[in-house]
Amino acid sequence: MPTAKTISIILLFALFASNAYWFYQSIDSGISYSYLHDEATECKRKLRVAVAVIPVVALLESDKAEVVSAAESASGSESFGES
Repeated sequence: MPTAKTISIILLFALFASNAYWFYQSIDSGISYSYLHDEATECKRKLRVAVAVIPVVALLESDKAEVVSAAESASGSESFGES
């Protein structure tokens, strides 16, 4: 028959284990949410560039420089330059 001391040690261990599990879950959820937010922000930026480029590409007379210019103006950076 287990003694009160043994039961107390088992319950204390269970308390520490459950608290460690919930602490790990909260940290993991926070990190996952951060990555999700970054991915959504990047997706919005790419969508804004795609929508800005569509009217320029639809014109058959447009050249590469006009498409790159539209993409750069929509994204706010010059990462679409000549390679």
